[in-house]
Amino acid sequence: MILWYHFVDAQSCPDKWTATEHHCYRHVVGAVATEAEAKSACAALASGSVPVTVHNNEDNTELRHFLGTSVDTSFYIGLEYKPGTPVGQWDWLDSGNARTFHLWDNTADASGLLPCAFINMVKGVMSGWLTNDCKQPMRSMVCQIPVRSLNMLYEKMEKLTNELQQVKHQVGSVPIGFIYVQLPHQNDPGQIWGTESKWTDVTASYAGLFFRAEGGGSAAFNPSGVTVQESHVFNKFTIETIGLKNVSHNGQSETRTSELKEQIKSGEIVPEDALYKLNMYIDIKNAHPQNTAVKIWRRSG
Repeated sequence: MILWYHFVDAQSCPDKWTATEHHCYRHVVGAVATEAEAKSACAALASGSVPVTVHNNEDNTELRHFLGTSVDTSFYIGLEYKPGTPVGQWDWLDSGNARTFHLWDNTADASGLLPCAFINMVKGVMSGWLTNDCKQPMRSMVCQIPVRSLNMLYEKMEKLTNELQQVKHQVGSVPIGFIYVQLPHQNDPGQIWGTESKWTDVTASYAGLFFRAEGGGSAAFNPSGVTVQESHVFNKFTIETIGLKNVSHNGQSETRTSELKEQIKSGEIVPEDALYKLNMYIDIKNAHPQNTAVKIWRRSG
């Protein structure tokens, strides 16, 4: 059987790395004391570099072709057992786990008691995956990063383009002239919709205007302008004297308390034997709600 193997443009990988269809590999000959040292040394070679991972038969074939047929070596692979996970569950350093594909050697203890994995290679023949305590020296290390093929770059560019279109669609869904009212503790429109749209602060155009939500005691909404609604300002007081009927103050006849249906009194209760009582009244409809300043923005571009 003849095996045809496709290598991509070497420019898809950094200098001193070898490109295959899916990965960039680098074989560094020299003793590696521990699995932690292998991870650290790989990471120092390139961004995202990890000890080699084998997710499927295709990855395994690429690795064998990369190493050749006359290599005698041993190296850690990027596969670790995580304490606390179910027995037999091993995680790859780049992504995923080994539950769907594995190449354990018949002599390997894959229970997790020995939490690191490695491969022995004699004259180009790779063993199955073996395990150790992560502190056994290896004769070399094999590192990998994803290959930067033109297809992969195109797919990534297409994904970024789609994401950009979605952002533009979100921004474009806010029409020119849209009014946004910014309440306290809310973001301004630039923080919400980004810098793709232009917003003008038009608060000064509405300065001093009191807004009241439609409903309750409010008049109906008037889309053509300001709704003018009568506001009862009832500010008067009465002076009552013991044993006398209604009296007048400032030429105005006042009303006794018993004749007012809606009233708010303030001050201390006056004793019954007092000569004078001063009662102050305010119409209940004139009790103003709490209000706060807002900012008003209009999308202008």
